[in-house]
Amino acid sequence: MQLVSYFLLIAAQLAVLTYYIGVLVYMLPIPLRSVKRWAPLLIQDGLWASILITLFTAMLKFSDAIASMSGHTVESIVSYMQVRMKAIIMMEYITRLTVGVLSSVHSIIGKFFSIYMLPMMLVHYGMLTAAATVIVIASILSAAKAKLAALGIALMAIPFRIGRNAGASLLAFIIVGNVMLPFLPYWISLIYGSLATSYLSEVFVHNYTESIALVHMWGIVRDKYGYRPVTGLVKFIDIGNNGIYRFVIHEDGGYYITRPLKALPSGKYHVEIEYLGHNLGVEKSIVNIPEDARLTYELDEAEYRLDFTVSDAIFIEPVGLMIVRSCNITDIHQTVYTINVQCKPKSKWIMLTITIPDKANMTMISPAREFFEEYNVVELTNPWRGMQVRTIIFSLRVPDGIKLLSIKFNKRIDNYTYNLEISEGYNYPNMTMEDAIVYYIVYGTAFPVTVFSYLTIMSMMTISFARLIGASSPRIIFD
Repeated sequence: MQLVSYFLLIAAQLAVLTYYIGVLVYMLPIPLRSVKRWAPLLIQDGLWASILITLFTAMLKFSDAIASMSGHTVESIVSYMQVRMKAIIMMEYITRLTVGVLSSVHSIIGKFFSIYMLPMMLVHYGMLTAAATVIVIASILSAAKAKLAALGIALMAIPFRIGRNAGASLLAFIIVGNVMLPFLPYWISLIYGSLATSYLSEVFVHNYTESIALVHMWGIVRDKYGYRPVTGLVKFIDIGNNGIYRFVIHEDGGYYITRPLKALPSGKYHVEIEYLGHNLGVEKSIVNIPEDARLTYELDEAEYRLDFTVSDAIFIEPVGLMIVRSCNITDIHQTVYTINVQCKPKSKWIMLTITIPDKANMTMISPAREFFEEYNVVELTNPWRGMQVRTIIFSLRVPDGIKLLSIKFNKRIDNYTYNLEISEGYNYPNMTMEDAIVYYIVYGTAFPVTVFSYLTIMSMMTISFARLIGASSPRIIFD
């Protein structure tokens, strides 16, 4: 901030100097048009520099306000591109390592594989170049936009327009870049959406009759009794090609498909909830997006809301799951240490499946074991996305004449923090190796083209804005 003030002070002094030089040129007793023409220009430049100094804070705040409408920041753009770069670098490393290993086996095999993978390597270079370019521009804006804007005004205030083109170009670059760069993910989504319409129909043999709209929505997952899961996945299975879109369930029981980095293509889906190793059905398992969602605008980042109610399970607080079979549940009550389930048996045998973290414990305390004609318990331990879960299966034979059964459990479940291996994204349907490579090349080629086309639009807007604020040849930044 001290450097910004220093630049603005220099700009103010240069503006005064430029103004007074213009006045002096007016007063020169030399009747030369080539000299006198500078007088009004210098006075104009001095006044214009003073106006820009006065509006310095307002310009930056106004550009920040417009950028905030994207729901994104320049810093998050840097993080987004860094994630892309890490993935691309890892893939390039694996490709080159494979080439090296195969070359050590036999040079001809290595050369053949290297030629075969050449298109993918070129795609990697294009994606790396695009991501690195955005990171450099975004990092400059994030770290030094105020300093560079003040420097631009100082350059514009130099007498005789020596630094006017450079200053106007620099100031325009800061203002336009600060506004437009946060909207880059929207442009990427737009281009990728159009690619999905034309290309996926060939690769996945799925005919789209109209353009795919990208939907942003959110919702709450709960059971019939209002209890919510604290983790898990909502899976949207595309009925046309069996591809799966996965979205994480957060601690509040909600999933969020929010702009600008997440979206769900419109269409028809089968919905499942994955929780503690179980795939749970929901009451409305087939949904049309966005027709079946509600247009609520409750979130700025998502227009639609679609809640899901699990039809055949109870979410145990804080972490757990109970599935009751052959017994219609009439009431359920949970406390920190107990859970009480009342149900009407539909047959002699009922089954309770309880899944909890491996460190937790649940025991039936009511009714007593002797109450049942037969009482069988089976325990299994299985991994689920990086954690161990324990499944306890109760097979109970109910005595004749029981119309309402009340079952009470003691539970000891701490609210553990788990580092689950859960990620959002799209699980592609089965493809051949050739189709997968073609798909990767198409989308990998589209990424740098999309990024550089947006940067080209941004540069054109910058040059236009630089001309608007006084540059005659704004080519310092973009040539």
